[in-house]
Formats: sequence, structure tokens, C-alpha cells
Amino acid sequence: NSYLLALADRLRSLEDPHTIQVAATELLREHLDAARAFYAEIDDQNHRGYIDAESVRDGAPSMIGACDLRQFGYFLSRMRAGAPRVVGDWQDVKLERETAAELTTRQICAQITVPLVKQGSLVASLTVNDTRPRAWSDRDVAVVSETAERTWAAVERAGAQRALRESQSKLAIELADTQQLHRISSSLIKDDDLDGLYENFLDAARSLMRSDAASIQKYDADQQALFLLAHQGFAAESARFWRWVRADGASTCGVALKTCQPVIIADVEQWDVAAGTDDLAHFRLSGIRAVLSTPLLSRDGRLVGMMSTHWRDAHQPSERELKLLAVLSRQAADL
Repeated sequence: NSYLLALADRLRSLEDPHTIQVAATELLREHLDAARAFYAEIDDQNHRGYIDAESVRDGAPSMIGACDLRQFGYFLSRMRAGAPRVVGDWQDVKLERETAAELTTRQICAQITVPLVKQGSLVASLTVNDTRPRAWSDRDVAVVSETAERTWAAVERAGAQRALRESQSKLAIELADTQQLHRISSSLIKDDDLDGLYENFLDAARSLMRSDAASIQKYDADQQALFLLAHQGFAAESARFWRWVRADGASTCGVALKTCQPVIIADVEQWDVAAGTDDLAHFRLSGIRAVLSTPLLSRDGRLVGMMSTHWRDAHQPSERELKLLAVLSRQAADL
């Protein structure tokens, strides 16, 4: 019929699951001239329903929010079996006092709820209700059931398409990262410009780690300290302050120098080592909130330098990013 055609046309053009749910409830409520229609996602294992998409006639209370499914008792068992719940007037149904009071508060008199049971589990429901008694027809119930199924199918389609887009985006990022590492390897062979190579490493580190700043230091065994070779994103005063870093300092690279292990600080403002120090003042001056410092080790295990990446917001690098940085650090150590 014309309603189902309009529903199909409307849902076909939408890509966001929540937008699909809202559109379906709007069309259904208007078609049945009801006070309210809403789509609930259900976590049956934890007895919870979550209503995030609805269409409401002016003046009718909203149903948005979470609810405890156990309050529906016998009707919940029928929903798990896939049976629609059809009520022409709730006043004709024997209910617990609390449930009856809630229906009165929400101005719910008549209702159709169609459960969606997939692979044996109750996963969602679509409900239409009204503020007055209704003699729901079999056709009304069929319309709600068909709308529920089509909404579910459209939401699943949108979710699959979103997952595909995210997968394609992830693959593109991984390809770009791999190409970045390959370019660095090639430049080590072909390029004699050390300053240019340092900048290339910093560019690569920032790209791979999605960081806002980066630095590379060389270990001076005579000074027993790290010397700043190049940086991106530091304030000039901070670059001068960190020109030489020793193991007794309150910077991440100083701690990494002392332990010869990577140091990840997701939020320098919460790091006790830096509290009240000049290093924290320079983190703030350069707009640095999170830091990862990675020791650069030669193939025989000697410390030769340090590479650090910095973020302007609190941040915890992913396992994938750490693995990529380990490859880049190996290349930097070779340099």
C-alpha cells in the first residue's frame, strides 16, 4: 500500500541507524494517527530496554530513556516468543499498582507492541500507543509488524555499510602507514642529508601516532644525557630547556633514559613525577598533555637515542600504533 511504499522510500535514503528508527516512528505514528510511536533496543539478558527513537504528538509525554523489562511480567514472556502485545484499553487489564500508575502518568491507554526476536533472542520492539481507547484492527497490527521488520532490516543494512566504510578507512590508513615506513627505509639508503632525515622521521612519527608534536634525541655517553637533534611542535623556550636531558629530570625522556624502557604518560597533569617541576611548566608552555618516549637501541642493545611523540589532549596510544612506532624506532636507531 501507499504507506509501505512511503516507508521504503524514506528508509532507503538513510544511512544512520538512529535516523532510520526516528523516521520509521514518525511515519508509523502519523499513519495510525496515534499519540506516540517508539523503537526500543533490548538487552534481554540484563532485563533492560532502551528507547532512543520516538515520534510524539504534541502534548504527549516522551518515552525516551531506559526501562526495566521485568515490570511487564507475563507480557514479556509473550514478547520473547515473538507474539505482539495488543491492548485496546489498559484499564481492562489487571496490572500491578506501580505499572498502572506509570501508564496513567504517561497517558497510555491503548497500545500495540511488536517484538523483534532474532536468532532466538529478543533484541528490539516497535510500539504504538494512544491516549484514548482504540479498537486496533488486524491491519493495524500487521502494519506495525511490517514496519518493525523493515526498520530492523534498514538498521542492520546501515550498520553493515558503516562497518564496511570503517573497514575501508582502516585499510587505507594501514596502507598509508606502511608506505610511510617504506619511504623512511628508502630515504636511509638514498639520503645523506641528516637534518632532512630527522625531519622525515618526525613527520613519520606524527603521522603514524596521530600526534601533535615529536622529537628525536641522541644519547651522548660522555655527558650521560640526551641531546635534542630535532623537534616539531615545541615552543622555542621549551626546545632550549630540553636541549639536554638527563636521567634525573622530570621529563618522560629522562625517565626512559633512566629505565631504558618506553614511558607512556596519558596525562602529564596527573603525573606525580612532573608535579611542580620546570618540566611540567614547559609541557604546559608547549601545549603538551600526553607523551610517549621510546628509547632507540642499536642492534647490539646499546642506547643510542630517544624518540618522543606528544599530544595536546590526554591520550593513550593503541597497540597498533605502538607496533608501528617500534618499527620506526628501529629505523631511527639505525640512523
